[in-house]
Amino acid sequence: MSTLPLNEWSKMYDREKITDYLSIIDYDTKNKIWITNDGGFGLIYELSPLIYASENSANSLLSALQVLPQNAYIQTILFASPNITYIVDNWEYLKTRKEPLSEELTSEYKAFLEEKVKEDITPSYNAPLRNFKLLLTVKIGGKEKISPLFSDILKLNMKSFSQILKKEKDEQIRDDRKINNIELRKKYLDLLTIKSQLAGSLRQAGLNPKHIEPNKLIKFFYEVLNQNHDFRDTPKWDGSDFSNFCIANDNTIEVKNKEIICDKKYIKTLSVKEYPEEWDLNDIIKYTGDILTNQNHTTPFIITMNIQKLNDSEGKDKIFRSAAATNSQQMPYSLFPKLKLIHKDLNYGMDKLQKGAVPYYFTMQVAIYGENSEQVNTAFGRTKSYFKTLSFGLEEDNYVVLPALLSMLPLGYDSTVQEFLDNKRGRIVFAENISELMPVAGEFLGQKPQIPLISSKGQLFGIDLFAYKAGGFNAFTIGMTGSGKSVWMEWIALNYYAANNKIWIIDIGGSYKNMCESFGGQYIEFDKNNPISLNPFTSITNKEMLDEYMEFIVSLYLLIGLPKSKELSDQWEKLMKGYLNDAIEDSYSKHGVDSCVDTIIKALEDINTEAKDSRLKDFISHLSLYATGKIYGKVLNGKSSVSFDKDLIVLECGQLEMMPDLLNPVLMVLTFQISKEIYLAELNKSTADKKNIVIMDEAHKFLGKSEHIELFIEQAYRRFRKHGASMIIGTQSFEDLLGDGVNFSKAGRVIIDNSYYNFFLMQKSTSREKIKQSGLYPMSWYESQVFDSLAPVDGEYGEVYVITDKFRVKARIVLNQFLQAMLFTNADERMILNSYMNQGLTRLEAVKALEEYKKMEKTNE
Repeated sequence: MSTLPLNEWSKMYDREKITDYLSIIDYDTKNKIWITNDGGFGLIYELSPLIYASENSANSLLSALQVLPQNAYIQTILFASPNITYIVDNWEYLKTRKEPLSEELTSEYKAFLEEKVKEDITPSYNAPLRNFKLLLTVKIGGKEKISPLFSDILKLNMKSFSQILKKEKDEQIRDDRKINNIELRKKYLDLLTIKSQLAGSLRQAGLNPKHIEPNKLIKFFYEVLNQNHDFRDTPKWDGSDFSNFCIANDNTIEVKNKEIICDKKYIKTLSVKEYPEEWDLNDIIKYTGDILTNQNHTTPFIITMNIQKLNDSEGKDKIFRSAAATNSQQMPYSLFPKLKLIHKDLNYGMDKLQKGAVPYYFTMQVAIYGENSEQVNTAFGRTKSYFKTLSFGLEEDNYVVLPALLSMLPLGYDSTVQEFLDNKRGRIVFAENISELMPVAGEFLGQKPQIPLISSKGQLFGIDLFAYKAGGFNAFTIGMTGSGKSVWMEWIALNYYAANNKIWIIDIGGSYKNMCESFGGQYIEFDKNNPISLNPFTSITNKEMLDEYMEFIVSLYLLIGLPKSKELSDQWEKLMKGYLNDAIEDSYSKHGVDSCVDTIIKALEDINTEAKDSRLKDFISHLSLYATGKIYGKVLNGKSSVSFDKDLIVLECGQLEMMPDLLNPVLMVLTFQISKEIYLAELNKSTADKKNIVIMDEAHKFLGKSEHIELFIEQAYRRFRKHGASMIIGTQSFEDLLGDGVNFSKAGRVIIDNSYYNFFLMQKSTSREKIKQSGLYPMSWYESQVFDSLAPVDGEYGEVYVITDKFRVKARIVLNQFLQAMLFTNADERMILNSYMNQGLTRLEAVKALEEYKKMEKTNE
């Protein structure tokens, strides 16, 4: 913002170029310093918004304020931007599977997300999709003599700037006819001096500061001023006057008394006139909405705090004059209670000044957007009312909306601008007061968006199980019945499947059948009337493979042949291993891939002809349950009817749940196939980029009931990270991981210790208390409240609380109607879907027909 006399501001209401009002003109790429058109210099940092406030962050911000030189200007700019294009484009880029249904799903969901930028996400989720941006700027300098905006504004280019820094003799500096180069150089060096310490303080606050690059800053201006333009087509800086790149050539701004219309978007600004008398540090989280009450801002908005570090004499003079005037007011406190507080504050301020404290002047402003005048006025009323609940008094700006908005933009603020806008808008306080009020809290911005999620306040973000190799890629999910646990795990599976990875799912209950069938995956379900074979010999194609997998084959046959008595089993195991090794070698030499239970029994019988061992005879008798014609004869005989070559494999164990004699060997064969593929994946360069994700839902039905599956889980959680794979279990309660109800079971301990991602959905209070009392997840009062607030809305969204070593965030899973129709249909809808396919429609066509059917049903309600 250029400095200018008050009468010049009236020209802003004539038809002028908006770029004349933008302050930034150039950038020093070497030292990452911005140059303004009034002879000032600035730093602009892009920050990661805080998710939670803390004393550490406030103290670090205090240090950042204190390091600044006197008369420096500081801004924190928190912008709920409607630009989600980078996130959705990146998510689409990651979905590389070349299948019609997968491509259609990606296209439909991307379009759905882009639509939600301009409307409520769901009927009860009153927020649009957004992307929070946080900037912090520091400006030093600016012309001391005010020049008219439309006459000779100083334009400092990089060439003349570089020459200034090279001049060493005073006479050379005095020869410069435009500016006082000694003063200019001093300002520049002041900024260089504080840069490192300032960034360190911001880093200590958890804000992850990065110098913003020119093209990123252009995007920021575009998102503020050009919201009806495609954010993918922002111009790239070529080194010329920077301000010319910040607004589209065809954009127009219409200035009205109470609002402006910028690129056909209606914008109002509000200034804070009253501040809270008492303040809780955690309340900065609530500027952007309240997670606990589901209160949200319904349109894009900007919250800016503008700060000036006053020089000693200026600050003291202002406070002393104010104190003298106020202390002369000796009216009774009983009639004027606020006067008592004012006297108290002034006495506090006088005491601080006498002890050497430096005063700061600051203001806070809010800008809100709308599609039309009605919407922006509705948003204005809601915003004013909402901030009132935080004890802020906001007042609508009249006649100065455009300068107020521009003063909220990067390096757009200085004392002259504030004088025009009215100095009474701000307060003179001390650094510790400001550090606890600064708008630096937004939402978690996420990782690589493999799994798209939405925060309670509308932030679109993603997480990636494979983001941190050091932490591992495993996870567990806990959620009670009705919490959306299976939907959440299906959402994980779907997104990694669409990204061309391999998904293995073990479940009880049929939750994944529709998804598996939709994508043509391999759905393995045991039916007594139509049994399947899982004979592992089918995939052992040579003697070398047999040698490699001999231990597994022996273990499988020990599992089905040893007696149930643990004592006898332990006594016989070593002996039977020897017999089995010989029998398997003999069978494979005669039958190769056609080996099976029948051929192994025949080989063992041949061995026992000479051994005459009664124990071996009993062992053969136990194996006979799995021989052809017997109760389990189809499972391990004949050629395997499952090839495991699909990228989506679901083993449905519902029919086997009450049949442990069958469940355990089936699980052993499947987990062997999983382990084999994962361990061999590293050797196969053609599939090096394909990750294996193993999901075991309803794990509480397996834990404690199958020694083999518990051993597999333990090994998977310990070893998968080394092989680039991920293991995820889902269960209904934290208590399912407790062996005796107090201490963790062995498998439970391994799961928790080796899960980087902990996913919690809605749970019973007893389970929540167990989690809090475990000592594994220390929570502040606020975190505990967020954790307890998890509550899905049927048909609209699910909720999950994600805990890792690096972040904690409450997120929502929101699906469009296409996904709901394709994946999460009830029995009636599955009948409709099947009827469409019986009429000759493909599954994709049937899903679209079902989607239209559901839309019509909803319209007719």
